[in-house]
Amino acid sequence: VNLMLTGGLPVRKIESTMTLDLAIQAYMERRTDLPGGAQMAGISYNCFLQEIEARNIVVLDEEGFLDQLAFLAERFESEALKDALQAVVVNQM
Repeated sequence: VNLMLTGGLPVRKIESTMTLDLAIQAYMERRTDLPGGAQMAGISYNCFLQEIEARNIVVLDEEGFLDQLAFLAERFESEALKDALQAVVVNQM
């Protein structure tokens, strides 16, 4: 049985979308990492990563990212970049 709501979407599709949204929210709030978010959403790591990227959410897992950010902050004498770097470092503690 495929139950439909007034919007025309199957109930199962809405439930999986809500679960994915909750997992993405948890990732954005740093309550989980990419593998954990994928597990929460019940999808593969690659699918979760693709959904994160499709929503234009920045992934900070790239090795050396913080070093690159620090270099740019110094190079351009950007207080905004220095503040962003500080926020990321503080959140990782």
